[in-house]
Amino acid sequence: MTSAVQLKGGQLLPLIRGETEYTKLQRFLQQQAQPDNFEERLKIANDFRDLANEKLAKQELSNATFFVSVALHYVDFTAEEYSKQDSEQKRLVNQVVIPVLSQLCQTLSKAGNPKQAVVAASLGLDRLGALQNREEIDHLDSELHLNRAVANGSIREFDAARQDAEYVLGLFPNHERAIRIAKNCPIAIRLERGARDYRWMGPLDEDFKYDDEGKALKWQAIFAVLTVAVLVVAMVIARVFPGS
Repeated sequence: MTSAVQLKGGQLLPLIRGETEYTKLQRFLQQQAQPDNFEERLKIANDFRDLANEKLAKQELSNATFFVSVALHYVDFTAEEYSKQDSEQKRLVNQVVIPVLSQLCQTLSKAGNPKQAVVAASLGLDRLGALQNREEIDHLDSELHLNRAVANGSIREFDAARQDAEYVLGLFPNHERAIRIAKNCPIAIRLERGARDYRWMGPLDEDFKYDDEGKALKWQAIFAVLTVAVLVVAMVIARVFPGS
């Protein structure tokens, strides 16, 4: 039994997408079948997730974000529905929900919505307890943390990004992406104190590309020298004119 009009509000999507985006999603979803069957909802979610992957591969970021959000809708059960599911149903649901949230974090970050991306990853991390397989949990745990690290880098929260990367290195010490992010974060933090033109740009999980890193570090050195000089002058003035 399906309905093409009635929509039930989920727990996750309203927390992630802004009001404008959520309204746009609802208009699209009102034209789609809304199955009551548990297995059918999982299948439709996976189909839209595959479609989102195709769009992401073509760098169609807006479409990728839209369709992965649609995928999440079909497994975004209401609080009442979710509370009535047994542990096995919760496991099956979250085997879809968590990878979708990780994918949504990635597409939102690439599409220029890093704050929403951070929320998506955090919600995914909150659901990990519903899974049982340790290998699956560790894989998704690391993926969510690293996707969130990149999103945090986009909003210049480099220390938070570093913590996410170091967490993953605690699970997988040789994880190349985590190593790259952990290596880049101190550079980004250092450059943040310098001239705006030389601050970190781009994703934290890419190799450091600044050809003029030397310029940035040179500017910082000059700034540090000037800071010391100003302090020295201030101390001299204070001694010569103690009452000023």
